[in-house]
Amino acid sequence: MPGKSMQSTPIPYQNLLDTSKSSSERIYLSPPDIGLEEKELVMEAMESNWIAPEGPTIKTFEHELSQYLGTEHVIALNSGTSAIHLGLKLLGVGQDDLVIVPTFSFCAAVNPVLYLNAIPVFVDCENSNWGLDPEILEEAIKNCINTGSKPKAIVIVHSYGMPAKMDELRIISEKYQVPILEDAAESLGSMYKGQQTGTFGALSVLSFNGNKVLTTGGGGALILPDRHSYEKVLKWSTQSKEALPYYHHIELGFNYRISNIAAAIGLGQFKNLQNRIINKRLIHDQYVNNLSEIQGLSFFEDDSDCTSNKWLTILNINSSVAGKNNLEICEELEELGIESRPVWQPLHKQPLYRKYKSFIKGKAEQLFSVGLCLPSGSALSDNQVEYVSTAIKSILHK
Repeated sequence: MPGKSMQSTPIPYQNLLDTSKSSSERIYLSPPDIGLEEKELVMEAMESNWIAPEGPTIKTFEHELSQYLGTEHVIALNSGTSAIHLGLKLLGVGQDDLVIVPTFSFCAAVNPVLYLNAIPVFVDCENSNWGLDPEILEEAIKNCINTGSKPKAIVIVHSYGMPAKMDELRIISEKYQVPILEDAAESLGSMYKGQQTGTFGALSVLSFNGNKVLTTGGGGALILPDRHSYEKVLKWSTQSKEALPYYHHIELGFNYRISNIAAAIGLGQFKNLQNRIINKRLIHDQYVNNLSEIQGLSFFEDDSDCTSNKWLTILNINSSVAGKNNLEICEELEELGIESRPVWQPLHKQPLYRKYKSFIKGKAEQLFSVGLCLPSGSALSDNQVEYVSTAIKSILHK
C-alpha cells in the first residue's frame, strides 16, 4: 500500500487465535498518529513557556485551519463539544427553544442543546449517506411550527466522515429560515461536490479528539461567518472577561479555549494530514478487497457526490446470511485483541433522551443492528489490516 505508515508492529498470522497476546499488540479502533513534527513543536512551545490557553501557536494553528478550509474566521477551543455549545449560543438558542438534532450520532451533537436548557427534536437518517433525512427533517420542522414553536437551529452531522446531503438540507434550512450548525467533527478533509465539509453551515464545528484524523489530544474549532462573531465567541471562551485592567464580568463565560501545547500538536498534525486521509482510504479499500466477496458483508461507501475521509471503515453485517451479528463479531474480535465498535446506538432509544420528540422511520435502528466500525487508524499497517480481515473470516467460519 504505497504511502502508508508502517509504524505499527505486524502481528504474525500464526497467532490469530492466540488470545494470550500482550496488550502491546492490541489493535485499537482509531488511535492517534503522532510524528516527529508534533513532538518538536510541543517542545518549542514548552521551551517558550507558552503552555496555557494563550500563546502564539494558537494563532498559527487557527491560521492553518482557515487556509485549509478557505474560510477567514476560525476559533480553536478545547473540544468539539465546546464548539457546538458556543455555536448554538451564538445562534440564540436558549431556554425551551427547539433544536433539530440527528438520532444517529454521538451524544456530543446533542448534549450542548441540554446545556442551554433547550429541547432536542430527534430526526432519523437517510439510506445512502446516513445524515439527516431531508424529507423527515421537513416533516419535523412543519410539526414544530404547527405546534407553536419553530426550531431555532438544525444540527447536521457528517456521519463517520461521510458528507450529508447538504444541497437538499440547505434548501430546507433556507425555506424555513432555520440556520444550520454543521457538525463536521468526524469529516475534516471530506468533500461534498468538491467543497470541504465544515464550510456549509451558518456555523461549523470540527473536533480534534484523540481518535480524529487530525488530533490535538483533545480540542475542537468553531468556524464563524465574520469578525464580530469571532470576537464574541473568543470572549465567551475565555470567561467573558471585560477589557479592563482588573477582572470584571457582565455575562456568563466559559473556560473553553484550546491550550498552546494542544495547538502545537495540531500544527504538527497538519504536516501529514493529507497522507493520513490517503492512508485511511487505502485501509478502507484493503478491507473491501479482503471481505466484500463474503456473503452477508458490505461496506459504507461514497456516492457520486461525496469523497469521505474514511475516518472509520464501517462493515455492514447481514446476520441471516453471514451467520453472526455485529455484536457477536465485536465480542469475538475483542478476545483476539482487536478493538471494534457497533455504529451509533440511536439517541432517541437511550434513557437520557427518550422523553423528547422524535421523527423516526427506522433507518438508524436498522443501521445499529448491522454496522460495525473496524480498526481504521492511519498508522495501521498492511499486516494489521490483513490480521483483522483474517480474524473476521475465521469468526464467520467457526
